[in-house]
Amino acid sequence: MNKIFSILIIFIILVWSTYASNYILTPSDKLLVNKLSYKIQNILNKGSLETRQKLKIKINKLQKQYKNNKKLNKIFEEIKIKTHLIDYKIEYLNHYKQYNINFKTIQNNWLKRHNDARKKLWENLYSYDERLDNTAYEWSKTQAEEKKMMSHIRNNWDKYYDYKKIEKWFNDRWVRCKVMWWATTSESIWKYWYYCNDNDCTDELDNSLKEIFDIYMSEKWLWWFAEAHYRWITHKDLTKIWLWLRIEEVYDDTYKDYRSFNYYVTTHYCTSFKK
Repeated sequence: MNKIFSILIIFIILVWSTYASNYILTPSDKLLVNKLSYKIQNILNKGSLETRQKLKIKINKLQKQYKNNKKLNKIFEEIKIKTHLIDYKIEYLNHYKQYNINFKTIQNNWLKRHNDARKKLWENLYSYDERLDNTAYEWSKTQAEEKKMMSHIRNNWDKYYDYKKIEKWFNDRWVRCKVMWWATTSESIWKYWYYCNDNDCTDELDNSLKEIFDIYMSEKWLWWFAEAHYRWITHKDLTKIWLWLRIEEVYDDTYKDYRSFNYYVTTHYCTSFKK
């Protein structure tokens, strides 16, 4: 009887773990994820942007089909992360809503500042392109959650701005830009803060971002490496842009009259996209 009871307990634990919301992958699960991810990545490397979209839709459909199976959902999610097919849209929309931010206003003003600076030099202006969407949000999110600082470093042993590593990071995420006068993609980052005690904190965040932009623009007369942010704002061959932020409330701030927030800002640039 005790043996049967023990077997039943083990069975219940196995079933529960499969459907538990915090399911943890086993070594065999991880092996399966790695094998499938490797095969999918090989297909993606040989395919087109259309191939990528079809695979993404297929995996999302399978995930929805087995939505009640937490083990399979976890496996699907890990595969999407490893093959860079994950979509952050729902996450970041909820993120800005949580912090009372109208992000459309933030994006419009950021784009306008860039283009106002460019108009003084030449006619080709920046436009937003959603192909840079996930890359910008992912980098701000990664820095906020893992490092609590902003850096261009993809690996701990990298140089501060290792162009080849960063370019590969973009390419792995299907951001593939044409080479135009030694330019392809670029990245501007910053960590900053703002205070707010309103139901709508859009203006407070936007004013803080303007301070960052002014810092970028003040680099104009510095030597070549030190004026990188200004160079990307005004670079003639860069035409596509995207902005995302990751925000966090700071509860130990000594300025008690207002709620205090840190944010991690990433701007990604591209010349024009390869087909």
